[in-house]
Amino acid sequence: MTEIQIKEPVASTKSSFVKFASRKTIDFPIVNCAAMVTKSGSKVSHARICFNAVYVTLYCAAKAEESIKGKTINETTTKAAGVAVASDANPLRHNRYMVQIARTLVERSVLACR
Repeated sequence: MTEIQIKEPVASTKSSFVKFASRKTIDFPIVNCAAMVTKSGSKVSHARICFNAVYVTLYCAAKAEESIKGKTINETTTKAAGVAVASDANPLRHNRYMVQIARTLVERSVLACR
């Protein structure tokens, strides 16, 4: 491979990345969340929300994406996105705490795309 081409996002697109780790000196995340939001006026027209370190592969949070489409980004809509993420969670006995972290990171990452 000699080149990777990525489309430039439209001007109304914002993105954010939030990482939660137990220590800042270590690179191993407990949960990572990335959000990319495109708005039409003040409303979300397209959203992508993805997690790393919560599943065996990258996890796209489709329900959370749908929950904010057509809405204005605010505390209420970001909380709804967090609830949507948690609705599909199937944690193991020893990692249930990650669900609350994921909810919080969705709220923070989407809010940062305002």
